[in-house]
Amino acid sequence: TSGVGLGDYNEILPYIDLVILDIKHTKPLGYKELTNLEINESEEFIKELNKSNIPVWIRQVIVPGIMDNYEYIDSLINYLYKINNIKRVDFLPFHRLGREKYLSLGLTYPYEDKPEMDKEECNKLYKYFEENYKKELKYAQMEKKIFTRLKNDESETHIAFELIRLVDRTSKTINPISLTDKRMFTDEFRT
Repeated sequence: TSGVGLGDYNEILPYIDLVILDIKHTKPLGYKELTNLEINESEEFIKELNKSNIPVWIRQVIVPGIMDNYEYIDSLINYLYKINNIKRVDFLPFHRLGREKYLSLGLTYPYEDKPEMDKEECNKLYKYFEENYKKELKYAQMEKKIFTRLKNDESETHIAFELIRLVDRTSKTINPISLTDKRMFTDEFRT
């Protein structure tokens, strides 16, 4: 699915045992340019999907000139943190096999100017994704643990040690929150 439907996903999802979710784009403008739709409906589907415990496989078509860069891959990594229970992520190199279907229906093929994606380049992007997704996922899991402790009013000293663990050893910065932000999160959870 692309995650776009007529709503009422909570009625459909109990009958599903696996969701294969195509990510069209991670940003509202890019999503609109590729699909002619707003990203909101897809994000509503993701919210409902997260309430279930259904395994999710992610598919990302890598289109040259749009998704074949590290900036987009980084945005994909951040986008995927919104989705629970991801079991698999696949990168699919863009191909032009759908072109004939568009033409036979009398439609203009929207990717006429796009070449097929080089499979080796797609594999390089996937390796970059794998390395960074796992690393960032670890940070995200630690953050969740810290925020839970903040919410439960655990000792600030213990929480500070957890925050220090978030230090990225290569840049010596805390990712993505800093110690000075801790007070803000503490206050936010207490209100």
